[in-house]
Amino acid sequence: LYGSATRPSVLLLGMTRTQVRTCLGRASSTSRATRTRPERWSYGRGLSISFRSARVTEFTLNDGRFRTSRGGAGVGSPLRALGQALPGMRRDARTRRQRALVRRPDGRYADVRIRVTGGKVRQVVVSLKARSRLDAFGRSLLRRGT
Repeated sequence: LYGSATRPSVLLLGMTRTQVRTCLGRASSTSRATRTRPERWSYGRGLSISFRSARVTEFTLNDGRFRTSRGGAGVGSPLRALGQALPGMRRDARTRRQRALVRRPDGRYADVRIRVTGGKVRQVVVSLKARSRLDAFGRSLLRRGT
């Protein structure tokens, strides 16, 4: 995450393979796409990136190497620190995860799902979604003004 609290932005989503390679370097492991599974690149155990149609559609953060530009929140930090970077974050009772939506300039949303244990962020999964692909909880986040 970067940008202000009122207008946060999510890096990586929508980037091409070349842009990701320029930004992060060579992946430690890759897997090819199949009919049912997207292409995946991994950077150690800390970052996993999924590509569809040669663009990033999802990424997962599992360690604290990647942080927000404002406040330095990320995996391992207290949930309230990430809540300051994502002011519209709410708990989804069905999945027991914190969740927020970040609107992108192209009209789609970065659907941010945060796994929390003991008040600390343990995993962050960010996926690119069209408004029509959001579930009921995601649509309720939109109504709250995320």
